[in-house]
Order: sequence, then structure tokens, then C-alpha cells
Amino acid sequence: MSYILEQESKKDYTHFTVSGKDSVEVSLAYMREIFEICREQKITRVFIEESLEGQLSPTQMFEVTSRFSEMTRGLSVRVAHYDTHADHAQDNAFGETVARNRGVELRTFSDENSALNWLLS
Repeated sequence: MSYILEQESKKDYTHFTVSGKDSVEVSLAYMREIFEICREQKITRVFIEESLEGQLSPTQMFEVTSRFSEMTRGLSVRVAHYDTHADHAQDNAFGETVARNRGVELRTFSDENSALNWLLS
């Protein structure tokens, strides 16, 4: 399991960039790391730019996103997720639905500007 997570503080949000090879383990690990940072630094607005190679199956996407509510318990965080791979949009939309049904304020986008506009609205 290997990924690179970079963090950059902006005026109104924190920008995380993640790269590497996608897997259930990687997705869970980087999201857990982001939410721990949010908890420690009291971050409430997160922009995640994901550039992971590979793609999770719908079953794997369900497994990952259904655990976000556990990771965000006690946090008041709004998450805009931008995937640099536009062909992942349909699977990401499914993951968004799963996360939102579990109370996580998360939206996925295939366009960076749309993600930032939503996050800052």
C-alpha cells in the first residue's frame, strides 16, 4: 500500500492532493489520514484532488464510502472531491450517494472549478 498525500492550507479551505495506485486499503488510509488531520487542525472545508491510478469496483467503492461516516464522527467537515480521471465520474457519483446517505457532507466532481465553487458556497 503506497500513496502520496500532500496538504496545502488555503485562505478558506485545505487542499489535499493524493496520488499513487488505488485500492480499498489506499482509499481508506488516505481518507482516514485526511479526517485525522481535520480533527487535529480543526479543518472544516476540504478539497481533495485525487489522482490515483486504477479504479475501484462498485462493491469496493461501497465498502470504502460506507465507512466515511465512522471516520467523520464528531467532525463538522464539508468535502469536495475532484478526481482527475473523468472516466471515474459514474463510480464516484455512486460513492457520493453512499457517503451522503450516511450523513457525510461530500460531493464529487470531475471539474476542479465546480468543486471549489461548491465547497466555498
